[in-house]
Amino acid sequence: MPLTNQVAFDLHVLPKQNRTVYQGGASIQGAVFLSRANYGDGVFETMRSHLGRVPLVHLHLSRLARGLAAIGLAEVDLEKVRLELQHLSSMHPNALIKLIAISAAPCGSYQRQHNGVEHAFVVSALPPSDSFEHPDGIVVRVCKTRLAQHSSLSGIKHLNRGEQILAANEAGAREAQEGLMLDTAGRVTCAISGNVFAVLNGQLCTPIIDGAGVDGVMRACIMQICAGIGLDLALRALNLADIRRASELFVCNAVRAVRPVSHLIDVCGTKVVFVKQRPVTQRIIAELNRIHFAHDEIKSKPHFSDAIGT
Repeated sequence: MPLTNQVAFDLHVLPKQNRTVYQGGASIQGAVFLSRANYGDGVFETMRSHLGRVPLVHLHLSRLARGLAAIGLAEVDLEKVRLELQHLSSMHPNALIKLIAISAAPCGSYQRQHNGVEHAFVVSALPPSDSFEHPDGIVVRVCKTRLAQHSSLSGIKHLNRGEQILAANEAGAREAQEGLMLDTAGRVTCAISGNVFAVLNGQLCTPIIDGAGVDGVMRACIMQICAGIGLDLALRALNLADIRRASELFVCNAVRAVRPVSHLIDVCGTKVVFVKQRPVTQRIIAELNRIHFAHDEIKSKPHFSDAIGT
């Protein structure tokens, strides 16, 4: 369905090229919204509208609330936001929805005059799927850019994405579809646009998010799936040596779901090839399709991959 300019509730539409921006609340001043964004003073959620609904919306809203609390901003009306998302998803049944919640304080200094919050939605078309171009999995390159450790910001999706921008340019210039990011202590933390899971000696593992990286919604969903089906999952510190010896590797986010990795390229150019047989990864994909994408027309394909997000 093409993007439209229809609105509901008190959403105000600001048409842009190739995307539509909705600002919630009649009192919002666009200039103020943009000025505080220049400071990165807020958080965001990237979601997929899938057949007129937003999968895992409860996890997105929960993380949104945690993020606002972590940076000292006021609570938002989560039920109102949920209804707005429901309406936007019905208008744009297969699209990318980005929710941005930002300080409503006037710009002028880093210190806020109050902790009020404004929010807006950016709705855009899903980019082409890479599942047909990379049917055996994606190529991931280890990034030289490291993630700084900030315990107070760890896990949340704050607007300061400088490290991810540097890493994405680095990985993309080397013809990789994703990048693997380490923190300044040398621990494997996440992918540029998602989380990472590895199978070591038959056990599914994912890095602990305690100093850097995002506590991903799809990561949380997979953890719930593992608990529900009795699949052994370990949250532990991982290093590059662990990743190199893994039998399976995949990255995930809330929009692309699970993306199996076929090759890992180290910073020095050393290549690690992962086998095409991925029993643990396929089990996770099957459960995701059964629970969240039961009516997806591509659910029988090797993996669910259509867009970007975390």
